[in-house]
Amino acid sequence: MYKELETYLSVVQNGSFSKAAKELYISPSAVFQQINNLENHLGVKLLIRTSHGVKVTEAGMILVRRGQEILNLCKQTQSELKYFKKQITLGAGFLTQNLEFQKLIKGSQINVSISFAEVKDYNSISDTVDLLETIYTPGLAKQGFSFQKISEIPLAIAIAPNCKLKSKKRISEQDLSNYTITVIKHGLSSSTDEAVKYLKTNKHLKIIELSQYNHSFIDFCQLNNTLMLVPKCWKKSCEPYILKDLDKKFLLDYGYFYRKNKIKILDELMMTLE
Repeated sequence: MYKELETYLSVVQNGSFSKAAKELYISPSAVFQQINNLENHLGVKLLIRTSHGVKVTEAGMILVRRGQEILNLCKQTQSELKYFKKQITLGAGFLTQNLEFQKLIKGSQINVSISFAEVKDYNSISDTVDLLETIYTPGLAKQGFSFQKISEIPLAIAIAPNCKLKSKKRISEQDLSNYTITVIKHGLSSSTDEAVKYLKTNKHLKIIELSQYNHSFIDFCQLNNTLMLVPKCWKKSCEPYILKDLDKKFLLDYGYFYRKNKIKILDELMMTLE
């Protein structure tokens, strides 16, 4: 009934079955079927089709007045019940790893099922995602996540396979003379800012700043044949580029972004790390 009620309110708000179908990304026939199901369940006529769209019946108006309140209560109840479920949804995407969390689950011997949700936009994480394993970034912290640090990850220099620096075990700022390196913009990470400050001591190094780490960041570097300053844990994401250590360590916090007080079993897991 929850889905049918949501569809009904959309029909009333849009004034037609076809407009509601577009809003809900379903077919008009599916909208019609859901309204029929709702009317059969309640035993009353809610809508009358006219040449100008739909007309809400007297009984339908009662449901309109109470409908949103019912939906909000259902959503709140679902959210509260979810706290006791034994399923955790992990964010899976360019910035995530999820390797340490899988070890944590196995080591804890807690009976929990794991599902995955693809993350395409890290500036707007879906509410369905309960946890992401990645480096600390302020943007994620602002989206209602708590952060649990588990380790530190060094920054590294990613170079093309044919780069002359490939024989170097560690790279200094002096080794980078006459190269171009792409970095993340100032202010997103204090450690990255310190690393860039260090690199800028070489006046013969050209530095390009991009707004955020994503697929476009790597694609840009590989297309333009620039070096990259990236977390060392992204070795696989940067292939075929090779990651080389800097001669000076700059460490990033690495751990879990998780939604606190959303799932009981997740809170318990995070407490084992404190």
